[in-house]
Amino acid sequence: MKNILRNLKSLLNNIKGKAGTAGKKIAEPFQKLAQTKPMRVIIRVVKIPFVGYLLLACVLNFFLEVLSRHSFLKAFLFIGNSPLVFLYNAFIIFVTLSLVLFAKRKVFATVFVCAMWIISAFANWIVLCFRTTPFSAIDVLMIRNVMTMLDKYMTKWQMILSIAAIVLLLALLVYLYIRLPKSKSKRRPFRASAYVCMCFILIYTLTKVAVNTQTVSDNFGNLAYAYNDYGFAYCFSNSIIDVGISKPKDYSEATIKAITSPLDYDKSDVIFETKEEAEKISEEAKMADQSETATGTESDVVDHSTTEVTTNTETASTERGTEKDIASTENAAQKDTIEDASATEKDTAVTTETTDAGTVTYYTNEKATKENPNIIIIQLESIFDTKYMKDFYPSEDPMPTLTALKEKYSTGLFTVPAVGAGTANTEFEVQTGMSTQFFGAGEYPFKTIMRSKTCDSMAYDLKRSGYATAGFHNNDATFYSRYVDYANLGFDNFTGMEHMYGLNKTPRGWAKDNVLDDLMVQRMLQTEGRDYITTITVQGHGRYPKKHTDTMTGLTCYFGGKYQGDTEKEAAWEYYINMCRETDMMVGDLIDKLERMDEPTVVFMYGDHLPSLNLEEDDLDGITLYQTEWIMWDNIGLSAEHKDFSAYQASTYIFNRLGIKGGLMQSFHTKYMNSNDQQGYLDKLEMLEYDTLYGNDYAFDGNDPFPTTDMKMGIRDITVDHCEVKDDKLWIYGEGFNLYSIVYVDGKSVDTTWQGSRILTVPLEDVKDGEELYVAQAGDDHVVLSMTNTVSIKDAENTSTTQAAADTSAASTAEEAKTTEATTEKK
Repeated sequence: MKNILRNLKSLLNNIKGKAGTAGKKIAEPFQKLAQTKPMRVIIRVVKIPFVGYLLLACVLNFFLEVLSRHSFLKAFLFIGNSPLVFLYNAFIIFVTLSLVLFAKRKVFATVFVCAMWIISAFANWIVLCFRTTPFSAIDVLMIRNVMTMLDKYMTKWQMILSIAAIVLLLALLVYLYIRLPKSKSKRRPFRASAYVCMCFILIYTLTKVAVNTQTVSDNFGNLAYAYNDYGFAYCFSNSIIDVGISKPKDYSEATIKAITSPLDYDKSDVIFETKEEAEKISEEAKMADQSETATGTESDVVDHSTTEVTTNTETASTERGTEKDIASTENAAQKDTIEDASATEKDTAVTTETTDAGTVTYYTNEKATKENPNIIIIQLESIFDTKYMKDFYPSEDPMPTLTALKEKYSTGLFTVPAVGAGTANTEFEVQTGMSTQFFGAGEYPFKTIMRSKTCDSMAYDLKRSGYATAGFHNNDATFYSRYVDYANLGFDNFTGMEHMYGLNKTPRGWAKDNVLDDLMVQRMLQTEGRDYITTITVQGHGRYPKKHTDTMTGLTCYFGGKYQGDTEKEAAWEYYINMCRETDMMVGDLIDKLERMDEPTVVFMYGDHLPSLNLEEDDLDGITLYQTEWIMWDNIGLSAEHKDFSAYQASTYIFNRLGIKGGLMQSFHTKYMNSNDQQGYLDKLEMLEYDTLYGNDYAFDGNDPFPTTDMKMGIRDITVDHCEVKDDKLWIYGEGFNLYSIVYVDGKSVDTTWQGSRILTVPLEDVKDGEELYVAQAGDDHVVLSMTNTVSIKDAENTSTTQAAADTSAASTAEEAKTTEATTEKK
């Protein structure tokens, strides 16, 4: 062994010696060149910090553009076509390098700043391999979501190599921090501060000049085009700084009133309490007043405190009583009706009535009618009609259901804010009637403002008309923060994959859409009256494989033209159309079920964006990269029509077509969207969006009438009944468990095994010192979405293993019987 190590050491020394000799030979001509008079002058100039860092910034900027454009040639063309833009980007990098002046280890600080730029550009290079939208600062906020779905984009070895590369990079930075020399010159913080301030003032001035001269733009209508036209450094920096909607120059109450005065919309608070809840609140308030009065009288205090009774105004629509929901589901044919009161002021969805508890105002879920039908919105992930793809020949129509619906019902082109990605921005536009073009570069409002702010939306507006509201998405509920945002959009209920049952996965790991039609129908049966349902599909999501992948439907395809013979592209498209076929089948199943239900219903469907298949403008014929299609099925006798519009105008079209009074945005679009002054229309829209999201709510007289809902997660109750000790495990019995059910003991999660929808087990050693437990629903990111009731562990009974196995078998048999019965009843 010693001989082997000695020989290895000798070999390494030999290699080191030869490498050193070779290095000296290579360096020799460069050393001679450096000794010439012109080069000595150049070196002396480069050593001046300003010049040296500026040259470094130019070299680094070129490297960033190579990564961003995936091409050396395109980087050179960018310099040739836009030299001023290239220099402006280099100066942005130079400003960040100026911060090095504050560091004691200036060489390491320089390396670190350069490394951060290179890492950002490399992240952009990777992102552009999977989607069309470049990497921006908002993507950093989604890192937790990204980690949960890496397996859908990268192979196991790619993930291992990526982790190894990150570890090596961190190790290298630590090594360089230790090895690189400290600056010998004395630090001069005041001089450095003045220098850096001068640089920031200069870049601010240059930016203003560049924007005013239209050398660059600060409004990115298309992020991919912006990165291509204005450079990576500027666009990525802008995505860090520019978040939200900037305050318009002429924003004021008078300006907002001038826009809204011709509009007809409701400014009153949205009511969520049911009659029972409103009476309870009134009783509590009355008792509190009586108690306060009695206390004040007994103590003879003049300046006594006032007790404010606060309530969660949202509980009405979300809870409606879990037992009541289950009963409604099992006996849908006998939906209850709300009795008219003797002293009713307003016989609509919001009723004011005098009862024993006093005067109460409450919300009622009205019956679906032809005038107010059930409304279902379905956002179809990456769906578009492949007939628009040039020289593409599938073996048969991938989406026969959607094709048939387009021929019979209303349809048209649908302009969306993204291509290849950006699902949540199309979703935001449809739900709110707002355009995302006024937000920061690459920003997702769902990840920023909507996490903390409510706003006018279809759900809130339809709540005023007596609709129950629910959302479904067969992906993580935390993705794009929907578990928070949907409560701020007025939804009573939201169901992510963590609250779904019987999910199947695609070969790429996404959930299939085939459970969604049943969930929508179950929700309609669950509520007492009309429903507004939004469903976000996910099956068609990329990344698409580059090799043939077996699928359920077995469609094939081939290309002519410029892609003829490209087997990787054909494999990706073949997989894509097979996923589209399965989504199309789900839509067909839903329409069949709705026709049998015979409730007045409208279904509005649209593609959220084109698929991430590296599409280019000249690949398409009849649409642009930012267009898909919409279809509106109905059973209320609407005439078919063709109309093109943008995603943020969709809710206006739906409301106007059905004759339903919308909110602020629908009234605004109806008034202004057909104006000859389209720029004026967009300026007014931006003004309203700023006012309602970031401003003073002048459009609602300074009041926010949209309370956050107490949104319930999932349409099925999950409860814990009791637990039992059986050998080395604790068996938890209840209802509604699935693969995302996790047992928490005294607030801490424990290793949980799913035994069926009624049984979970955990190792006894994990709970032996515990007092109580509950079951929570949580995804791969471990965010708790809902919790059951709590039960005592100390009360757990001891049962034999044989009895446990019998219980498991009985539970499985009962579950199968229940599923069969429910399926038979639907049919």
